Amino acid sequence: MSHALLHRNDATYDGRSAADFGESGRGSGTTNLEPSVKCEKCRTVPPAGAKLQTCSGCWTMRYCSSECQREDWADHKPTCKLLGNSRAETLESLQRGSPGSAKKNLKVLNDVVIDWYMKVPGLVERVQFLAWKHRQQCPIVRIMTRSVTASFCADSVQDVVMIPQSQWESGKSPFSNQIKQAAHKHFARSDSRIDEVYLAYISITIEEGCGAMTAPRYHPVVKYIHSSALATVTAVDYAAEVLRLRGEPKSATFVRLTGLQGAAQLNGREGVLRGQDPNNPERVTVSVVNGGATISVRSHNYEVIQRPKVFIDDFV
Repeated sequence: MSHALLHRNDATYDGRSAADFGESGRGSGTTNLEPSVKCEKCRTVPPAGAKLQTCSGCWTMRYCSSECQREDWADHKPTCKLLGNSRAETLESLQRGSPGSAKKNLKVLNDVVIDWYMKVPGLVERVQFLAWKHRQQCPIVRIMTRSVTASFCADSVQDVVMIPQSQWESGKSPFSNQIKQAAHKHFARSDSRIDEVYLAYISITIEEGCGAMTAPRYHPVVKYIHSSALATVTAVDYAAEVLRLRGEPKSATFVRLTGLQGAAQLNGREGVLRGQDPNNPERVTVSVVNGGATISVRSHNYEVIQRPKVFIDDFV
C-alpha cells in the first residue's frame, strides 16, 4: 500500500468567518458555505481562472504571491521539512511500482484525494466534529472509501472513525510507521495547535489501494459548538444540520418525504416546508434539498425533522 502524507490549505468556506455566524457561530443560512482553497498567508481566494502558487518544498502549501510565501516561511518551515521528507519516502515507494512517473502520480493523488474529501456533502463537517470533540486525545480521524474517483455522494464514504493517539501509536495501529511518525512529530511540536489544525487520513480500500493524510485547519464555527452538543449529538447529525444551514435560515421547517407513489424516488429525501399549496388547500409545497424541485404533497407524505441543538445560542 502506498501512503502519501499530504498537507493542503485549510477547509475554509467562501466569504465565511466566525463573525458571519454571530457570537454563537451559527449562520443565517444565506451565504454559500462551499469549501474553497485560499492563500495560506493572507486568506484570499484567487480570482476566477487564477491559480495559487504551490510551495516547491512540500507541494502542498499554496500562496497567492511570492511575498505571502516569504512572510509565512517562519511558520511553514517545520512543516515543510516534515512533509518534504515524507514526500521523498512516498516517491521512493511509488517509483518501485511506476518507474518514471512517481512524481506525477503523487501530485495526481494529492489533488484527487483532497478534491473528493472537500466535495462529499457533509464529510468535512463530520470529520471536524469528531476531531474537535476528541482534540485533547490528539486523534487521527480515519475516513474509509472504496474509491475517490467514482462518486462524490455521501454513500461513497464507508466509515469515519476517530482514532486517539493511544491507539494509533500502538502496534495494532492501521497506519504505517511513516504515518505514525509524522503524526507524532506533528503533535509533539512545541507550536502544535490542537485547536486550529486536525489530522485526517483518507483510506482508499479497493480501487486505488492507497491512503493519504491531510492536516487542514478547522472552520471557525466548531469553536461555537455547545458542550452539550459534543456530548449528545452524533457527527452525522451535526453535519446534516450544518448542511441545512447552508441554504436556509434556522427558522426553516425541514421535513422528510415519505409514502410518495408517483415520485417514489423522493421518499426519504429531505425538503423544506414552504407553506400551503395556493392551488390546493389540502396540500403543502416542499422544496427538495440538494437541487430537487418544489413539489406539492399531502400532510401524510412528510414527517417534520426534529433538528438538533448544536450551537451556543440554541441553548439560551
